[in-house]
Amino acid sequence: MNRFLPTGLVALAAAAAIAVVPVMTSSANAQARPEIFAELDLTADQQAQIQTILADRREEVESIFTDEQRSQFREAYEESQDFRAATAAVDDLTDEQKADYRAVAQASRDEISAVLTEEQLEEFRSLVQERRNNRRNNR
Repeated sequence: MNRFLPTGLVALAAAAAIAVVPVMTSSANAQARPEIFAELDLTADQQAQIQTILADRREEVESIFTDEQRSQFREAYEESQDFRAATAAVDDLTDEQKADYRAVAQASRDEISAVLTEEQLEEFRSLVQERRNNRRNNR
């Protein structure tokens, strides 16, 4: 029984992390919502890796903001649970902050791409494009 404990704890931790923090990522300025990842049939290990990438991304993005901007971001994120919308709600981003944000977003996209299989990556890109098109059509 003890030999199963570490595996069970890892699975439990991964499940808890996924349940507590919404899974989101950015791809070519399109916001991927949690349901996108649910459609990819991710393994527990992939889920945990992506969750870590996204948590790191949020910390990195928040470090780019001033205290006031960080407060705006957090308030908007709590309300919308949408990373992209929360970032758009931040006032007066400098060109440097925008460039830093784009660099963080690209790095997280690259990291997530490395976690996914070719089939998952293809499906992910298709789903993101579909949502991007839907968002444009609903403007």
